[in-house]
Amino acid sequence: MTLAVCPAPAQTPADAATRFAQIRQAAVAAAPSLSRPAMRTPGEPTIPLLDCLDAGLDLGVGEKDPDSMVIQVAMEVEQLGQSLRALALPPALWQPLLDGMQSAAIEALAEPSTRGAAHQRSVERLSARHQALKGQLEQAAVRHQRQRRGPPVVLQDGCGAGELPVELRTRPAGGRISYITLFRHRLCEVQRIPPTDRQRCRGWVDVVKAQEFLSGQYAYQVRWPDGQLSSGVFDTRPASVVDGPADDIVRIELRR
Repeated sequence: MTLAVCPAPAQTPADAATRFAQIRQAAVAAAPSLSRPAMRTPGEPTIPLLDCLDAGLDLGVGEKDPDSMVIQVAMEVEQLGQSLRALALPPALWQPLLDGMQSAAIEALAEPSTRGAAHQRSVERLSARHQALKGQLEQAAVRHQRQRRGPPVVLQDGCGAGELPVELRTRPAGGRISYITLFRHRLCEVQRIPPTDRQRCRGWVDVVKAQEFLSGQYAYQVRWPDGQLSSGVFDTRPASVVDGPADDIVRIELRR
């Protein structure tokens, strides 16, 4: 007899709204730059509304994470609000559009859990709606700045980045390393889940390969041969980069 696998029940709108608020809070805790307006390139007259934000590169949230698009929306909603307030644009011009972005993400969270093609369609719907609202927002901001002869604005400057192979090692040698994205660590804190509870705090990874492809900040634990634990945060961005056999390698040493 074949048993049908039923999708997880949908969250209530209130539960989904709470979860989106928690995601925004955790994103800001892991990437404090989200709480500030986007940075203008020195010497450039045009003001961007968004930095080059990427849930994967900034928070370590990969595309396989079922919430990756929702997390991306949360990051952008947070910083767009900061940038638009700093420009002193009338809230009536942009707040309904930000509310629409947030509502779309909450609706996506409230849908029953799906996998495969069904999940991909859900992600694509959210992405398309979000991009459309961002386009409307940029047009409204550009028109308003022209009318009041303010500095020109653009949604986002050109972006370009990527993950690098990261080599994690311990000093002294022999430590067993586990890590979780700092975003997921902060999200568990916001949800009042002990981040060290690996059964409930989703996202812990045991290092088993010589190199991992990572980007952003990670909380880690090292279990030493004598059973003692060390913990902390490592950042792949300012780490020492050396030439590897084919690509640059980020080498990070975790000390006892």
